[in-house]
Amino acid sequence: MPGASDFSFRGNPKVGEGVRRGLKQHKLKEEMLATQKEKVETLLNEWKEVEASSKYLRRELEEVRQKIHGEEILSLGDPVKLSHLQ
Repeated sequence: MPGASDFSFRGNPKVGEGVRRGLKQHKLKEEMLATQKEKVETLLNEWKEVEASSKYLRRELEEVRQKIHGEEILSLGDPVKLSHLQ
C-alpha cells in the first residue's frame, strides 16, 4: 500500500506542486507559531516572577512604614526626636 509520500499527481503536475508548496507553507507557519508560543510562555514566566517580586517588595515597604509609624508614636513625647520629621 503506497504511503502519503508515494502519492503523485501525474495527471496534473501543477496540482502536485501546489500541494507541496501548501504543505511547506503550513509547516513554516507551524514553526512560527511554536516560536511565538515559546516567546509568550517566556514572557508569562517573567511576568509571574516580577509579580512575585512586587508582592515581596510591597510587604517589605509596609513593614518599614509600620516601623516608622511605631517610632513616631514612641517619640511623640520627645520634641527633639520629632524635629527631624518637619
